[in-house]
Amino acid sequence: MFLNREWYKKFFRKQVAFQESGRRKLREAFLPYGCEFSNADADALLSDYWKDYVSMCRLFDDVSKCFAQLQGYKLGVITNGQETQQVEKLRQCGILSVFDVVVTSEAAGFPKPQPQIFQYACPKLGVQEKESVYVGDNLELDAIAARDTGFVGVWLNRLHRNAEYSIGSVERINHLTELCELLVIL
Repeated sequence: MFLNREWYKKFFRKQVAFQESGRRKLREAFLPYGCEFSNADADALLSDYWKDYVSMCRLFDDVSKCFAQLQGYKLGVITNGQETQQVEKLRQCGILSVFDVVVTSEAAGFPKPQPQIFQYACPKLGVQEKESVYVGDNLELDAIAARDTGFVGVWLNRLHRNAEYSIGSVERINHLTELCELLVIL
């Protein structure tokens, strides 16, 4: 996780290209084991990894039921992932067509938790920040960042981590099927 975060930060500061950030994460992860990779070897391994990763993506059991409950709402994705990979993951899971917009940090030019990525998404979806709800599984990058931008921030806490943690004006749900109940009271 730490390697991933540090190299993403460098990528978003435009200190390295996306491919180079992947190479360096791979090299750093395997260096303690005495493994070294040329650019070509690293690229081949990363390509294989992403193909396998995308092909293995599956929906949690509550996703389809949640989408059925949200018919009539405008839905979008805001992600720090690379555009091609994120779209392929959504397609692989059979839910790409559910979303009105997919916004990646690559396209927006800003990563979460920066407010600009959330602000970039709103006109694409035809909504204002104050009328938007953002659900994510990362408390800091998703729920708190969305809240700080003017959205209703919702933390999807599937693993029930930090249940005692007080997060102020951030809502918390444990299953996506709880979202519609939350929307009624918002």
